[in-house]
Amino acid sequence: MSASTCSKSPLKVGILVHASQEHMRQVALGVVHYTQVNSKWQVEGDGFHPLVPWNRLKQWDGDGLVAIVNTREQLKTLIDLDVPFVLAGSRIIDNRYPVVASDNVAIGRIAAEHLIECGFRRLVFLGQTIWDDERQRLEGFQESVQKRGIDFCFSDMRLEEYFVRDSSAHYRINIEKLVARLAEFEPPFAVFCPNSVIARGLIKACNIGDWNIPDEVGIIGVNDDPLECESISPSISTVAQQSRLIGFRACQLLNEIFKKNRKNEQIFLDPQGVVARRSTDVLLVGDQNVEKAMRFIRDHVQQGIGIEEVVAAVGISRRSLEIKFRQCLNRTPLSELNRVRIAKARELLRYTDNSITSIALGSGFGSSQSFCVAFKKASGCSPTEFRASHSKFD
Repeated sequence: MSASTCSKSPLKVGILVHASQEHMRQVALGVVHYTQVNSKWQVEGDGFHPLVPWNRLKQWDGDGLVAIVNTREQLKTLIDLDVPFVLAGSRIIDNRYPVVASDNVAIGRIAAEHLIECGFRRLVFLGQTIWDDERQRLEGFQESVQKRGIDFCFSDMRLEEYFVRDSSAHYRINIEKLVARLAEFEPPFAVFCPNSVIARGLIKACNIGDWNIPDEVGIIGVNDDPLECESISPSISTVAQQSRLIGFRACQLLNEIFKKNRKNEQIFLDPQGVVARRSTDVLLVGDQNVEKAMRFIRDHVQQGIGIEEVVAAVGISRRSLEIKFRQCLNRTPLSELNRVRIAKARELLRYTDNSITSIALGSGFGSSQSFCVAFKKASGCSPTEFRASHSKFD
């Protein structure tokens, strides 16, 4: 259907994703949000169902699609349909087709930085590199680890993949093989899995092999699906994607394709950041006093604590604690307190609509003025500018 024809009636956009994962559902909701703020667009699914199933794609009658493909066969089916589309995933990256997806290299970097911050000095990437997103996550992870001079190992774990009726991809994991693979590494070490399904399998393997999580083995995955991540013990830390924003921006790009015939622009968005859970809830810096101070800071930062309270909680002199911090982390307890304050402030700016004053107090600063000065020094922009550039929807 031509753009001129579409202008007289709502553009019908189909969402070609499966709903079994939270990331996929949030991408779909991003598309829905776009149609809510643009009255000339509407979601066109299959009958009363809001999504388009792959096995009904040829019968679908609409103007454009936002799709996440799992295989090259699915991509070919999409191309053969001869309907404008935007890919909202990066499993297959082909510069001939428009994409809005996460920056996978950045996902790998963030995972590495989180594990290093937890104190791990031996890091493993466990997974396969069949797909583009996995290769890029490995690239970012390895780059960050090696830049810091930390031990790194790539453990190639071939997985059996199968597809169910809704065309969603699932893995079968050989737990016995995974237990044997873990035995190759000397604890403590941490593992980055390119998705949360592999991370779940790894936790089961650790439980069988009697490895303590997170003190002996830290684990982080990708895709923050509460059902996947919190239905196992210990719960899984993940790198979260800007899933809704991906769906929203995919519609924006699809709209540009309708208007200007732009067909191959590729947009990669920064991930939201780490959602930390029990699988990485550890501080390994080699000094109990420093670890105790860091734990106290993390647990009480929102209460407006100062360095005096930190020193009192540890039970040694401020001078002794400063020496230990410099030896272990090459920074002072006060700089660590400010770093955690700023990290909390960034989280509140991204995910809440609280006032700047409320965020200042909620991240442990005494006033909005001192918060704004510290935030600009640390981030290079004001809190308001940061919020504008990291808003949920552009």
